[in-house]
Amino acid sequence: LSADISAATASLSALSADLTGRVEEIARDAATKASRVVTHEWRDPASNALKASVPAGAHEAVARVVALHVAGFRNVLLVGPMGSGKSTIARDVARALSTDCGLQGFTEGLSESALIGHQFPILAGPRAGEMERVFAPFCRAYSRPGVFCLDEIDRANANMACILNEALSNGHMTALGESLARHEDFVVIATANTYGTGGDRVYAGANQLDGAFLDRFACAILEVGYDRDLERSIVSGMVAKPEALLERAWAIRERVLSLKLRRGYGTRTLIGLAKLVRSGEKLDDAVKASMTGWTQDEISKAAP
Repeated sequence: LSADISAATASLSALSADLTGRVEEIARDAATKASRVVTHEWRDPASNALKASVPAGAHEAVARVVALHVAGFRNVLLVGPMGSGKSTIARDVARALSTDCGLQGFTEGLSESALIGHQFPILAGPRAGEMERVFAPFCRAYSRPGVFCLDEIDRANANMACILNEALSNGHMTALGESLARHEDFVVIATANTYGTGGDRVYAGANQLDGAFLDRFACAILEVGYDRDLERSIVSGMVAKPEALLERAWAIRERVLSLKLRRGYGTRTLIGLAKLVRSGEKLDDAVKASMTGWTQDEISKAAP
């Protein structure tokens, strides 16, 4: 009898594991199929040719950026909290437009050569004594159709704005002694945590942005928040029971934001929680891991 009970228990455990795996597989398949459904599309009014399409599962801001592009805007500034998916939005806009996407991140110490490039002397061969010019990715992309993301632009120093002011509004820029023409379908998407007003308690490293630079984005500054529908879609494709995780994470986020704690609890964190739970961690332990380095006072306020 004992052997029969043990065998039955083993069979039930195997069946449970198989059902759990099947449920997770169904959830992942549903999320994959949803991502293929087009929710927005734009067509040429004359030829009816497809100009752009945004699939379900993309951040809601993707459609807003594409709509601005179709309306004629070529410079867009996305402002939002850490982990809200701003640079991912830029890549998804490029996919919606069926074009390439480049990216340059910014820091206080980044020099102008990161945008322009540099030149150096040729020391040997038939061109010895001449200067070799190596254009930066931004310059190489400038004269071709595509999307280029200026990531964390509110971390850049003031000299960067001077270079970008010319490139973003004049239809041309000068780099390494050469005048480059901007392609009419070269789209610049800048991302920032602030509206260019300088650092605050949360984003202490942010710099103030020049007014002339911000003017290049007139009527095309979008506030980007956390997209709960996107988060639900992502997490549902990773764990079998996503609601408990989502509700717990969203509650923590709301307290972090309302109490103005100097912490972030964005989409990136939710994905991390889902990875831990999928690997076998209990949700409570995963939440504790997500708050590693927080003070006890912060933890008690955010997750009482």
